[in-house]
Amino acid sequence: MTMEVAPSAFDETATFEEDAVAVEAEPAMEVEAEVEAEVEESVSVTAFEVPDPEAIDEADGLIEAAQYVEAMEVYNKILERAPDHGPVLQRVQELRMLMKVQGKEAELVEYRLDKFLSAIQRRRDEFYANP
Repeated sequence: MTMEVAPSAFDETATFEEDAVAVEAEPAMEVEAEVEAEVEESVSVTAFEVPDPEAIDEADGLIEAAQYVEAMEVYNKILERAPDHGPVLQRVQELRMLMKVQGKEAELVEYRLDKFLSAIQRRRDEFYANP
């Protein structure tokens, strides 16, 4: 099939050939099954662990003993295993507020900086010990 097109500014006439192309439509059920299979392969669902109630009780005991930094460390260990556990996240926020109200939030920052410094020193020692 030949088709004539109006002249343009660049050429006098343009002629295009169209080939008949047959396209077969796939049934919707087959496409849906393929998409589901691809999604299952690409997305892995991880089941979150339920935190150990004994660890939560330990952190609560540390809070009652006014050992807030240690309690925060216990909560952080719990959150490593169960990062989206709402009650533990709430307790962490409450502990932060309690420390802020009592003016002890600097203790937590100091503790974390000391922990960071010791990790850097350990890495430095490992680096210089193995030339």
